[in-house]
Amino acid sequence: EVGYYGESQPFSIGTNTNSLSLGITLQSAGTTTGDGGGDQGGTDNTAPVIETVTAVTTPTYDTTPDYTFHSTEPGTITYGNSCSSSTTSANSGNNTITFNALSDGTYYDCTIIVTDSDGNASNTITIPPFTVQITSLNTAPTVTFNPANATNGVAISGNITITFSEAVRKIDNTVLTDDDIDDHITLKYNNASGSDIDINHSINTEKTVITLDPVNNLPDSQTVYVAIGATLEDYADNPITAANATFTTAMDPSLEAYYPFNGNANDESGNS
Repeated sequence: EVGYYGESQPFSIGTNTNSLSLGITLQSAGTTTGDGGGDQGGTDNTAPVIETVTAVTTPTYDTTPDYTFHSTEPGTITYGNSCSSSTTSANSGNNTITFNALSDGTYYDCTIIVTDSDGNASNTITIPPFTVQITSLNTAPTVTFNPANATNGVAISGNITITFSEAVRKIDNTVLTDDDIDDHITLKYNNASGSDIDINHSINTEKTVITLDPVNNLPDSQTVYVAIGATLEDYADNPITAANATFTTAMDPSLEAYYPFNGNANDESGNS
């Protein structure tokens, strides 16, 4: 019996050989384990790794927006939840996919997975949230004040909010930040000609709610005037309409026993 691994050495068979049994086993020259056995074929057990490159612009006025991700291996794309695409194959490197038509709304749950030819599934990407706005393409954002106009009995320590029906930016097409808010809103005692009220202010990440937080509690039974100019717009260039509201804070609780008619300090009809 002759056994040899690697390139066989030459040998000869003499005339005196009566019987010869020759067994040949061919083995791949692929990766071997430390003891010379195991997987000789180099099976791939490495899954692709995928990550976001370019998120969907939000808000978007395109019902079929694009999204770009990177994959370390080629493979088949699987879509999850609210989003899908006719693109089902990924290459190694950057891949841009176009989603199938989407309705108006915000999409938080869209996912993708890439599975390579050996059946190894990648990590799951949850696509960053984005909002599709088509019906509002030619409609300006609406403005809502809280407290609403003509509200009485407002807490002296509460915040004031200005809410937009969709995301807004500055009319020069730049992002509205916390530092910009002073340039767009007015908050005064009594009316538009009154003295300014010191406030802290912010806008949420979605760019839909401005919050005004007075530095000090407002006076009791105080009329407050809040306004915003036509200096903001949506992402389709539709400017808001200038708007304002006036509200009155609550009466000092210690005086309510003397003014039983809903805390109206100017109504003395309950006193005799």
